[in-house]
Amino acid sequence: MNSLYGMDSPLIALNIVLWISLMFMYSKVTKNTTIIDFNKHRSVLIFTYLIILVNLIIVFLVLFNFSFYAEPPRNMIHVSLMLMPTILWGIFYLLRFIQPRFLSEQKMSIRNSIGTVILQWGIIVLFIDVIFYLFPYGYLTSNDYALLLGVLVLSLVITWTRNVFLNKKNAAHTSYTKIVSAILTIAITASMALGYFFGAIIMTANFYPEQIQSDRHDVQTGFVENEDASLYYEIRGDGPPLLLVSGGGGDADFYKYVADELADDYKVITYDRRGNSRSVWGAPHNVDVAQQGRDAAAVLEATNTEIADIYGNSSGAIIAMELATVFPEMVNTVVIHEPPLVKVLPDKDKWLAFFANIHSTTTRLGPEIANTKFTFSVGVPLSAFSYIPEDFQERNAENTDILMQDEMQPFIQYQPDIQKLIDSKVHLVFAAGDLSLHKEKYFARTSLILSKEFQTELALFPGHHLSYFDSSNEWADALKDALTN
Repeated sequence: MNSLYGMDSPLIALNIVLWISLMFMYSKVTKNTTIIDFNKHRSVLIFTYLIILVNLIIVFLVLFNFSFYAEPPRNMIHVSLMLMPTILWGIFYLLRFIQPRFLSEQKMSIRNSIGTVILQWGIIVLFIDVIFYLFPYGYLTSNDYALLLGVLVLSLVITWTRNVFLNKKNAAHTSYTKIVSAILTIAITASMALGYFFGAIIMTANFYPEQIQSDRHDVQTGFVENEDASLYYEIRGDGPPLLLVSGGGGDADFYKYVADELADDYKVITYDRRGNSRSVWGAPHNVDVAQQGRDAAAVLEATNTEIADIYGNSSGAIIAMELATVFPEMVNTVVIHEPPLVKVLPDKDKWLAFFANIHSTTTRLGPEIANTKFTFSVGVPLSAFSYIPEDFQERNAENTDILMQDEMQPFIQYQPDIQKLIDSKVHLVFAAGDLSLHKEKYFARTSLILSKEFQTELALFPGHHLSYFDSSNEWADALKDALTN
């Protein structure tokens, strides 16, 4: 069954191609006749059956969890959008048995026009479905449903109006009208899809983010040399030591806002992981999670920290687990937030296949394309990105290569030594965001599974995978509760 994982995405693209092909075939058949014999026009018949088959396969893959991007809260809407045009075309196709003796020539012409409208509108719906399928929403609201319904109704009205004006029975099928018809069809499809896309952006983006107060604390900076790398670190505050370990991207400023919040109560230590941002790695990049753990220990030693609380997010959570496993004497409490330890999942083959595909995409098409595919799987709401500091964005964009080419696979293949962690007596807290859990994201499910494995209560954090950007106050409070309870 491994070969089925992720096949819904290319099949959705194939479905659109089949619909476009069917539309052109049907237009060619109906150009000079009001009477259609589907049994004589086998190409239309074959493409109809292919579309039905492809739709059924996609529905199976989505509903039985073979998809990488479909999220359970949205699956039924996604499936409904995909099936709607097929159902309408299927009903229209069944009416092929109505022969001309039952319908006047004028009514047969109207019937053919309805078929054209179904096909043209169906293509619009499918493009909108692709946007809905991939777009990183947070919680769906009534506004999101209203936008979706409004664009669908508007596109149907425009498509029907276009058909009435350009496909009247007595209209001359000149080259000019054909060109105008084709251009209008393309323009309507593109404008409706783009209209929905930008409408979704307006609904979910935050164009005027609340200014988050930061830099309230003095920041001490430094470098520590460790195993052919020069690691940049920052210190804020004077309380009990708290090390924050960043995930993919490896930049200390992932925690810029929340570190300032926490520095009221803690000595907060952040650092750029080796090869990322301001940390230089001179040796060939052979990423090893054990070495990443030793880097974290080196940062603690450089900041005169004998024992600390640790927080790690994403792959940073894996480093936090490695640190607790190998250097338990340096760790008090470790909070492990949404680690991508996919090997603990019951459907681990699916996610191993996904990350193998990401690695393959990196090799074939480059790290930027691979990172785009990866970002869709994380599903961070668009509104969160408006809070990311600009200087951090510029640095982090340079870290894509090392994330995709070097770091991804070693972290995904990591398997924690559960017994050694239990024996270490380190206080482990597994955590996940409420939105990540709602979406049943793979990295949130790992936290839930591991909390049960270690017989600890799951700590609930606000929001999504990167909510320390857009919900820094609430997020800092959640971390303080996790460390003290």
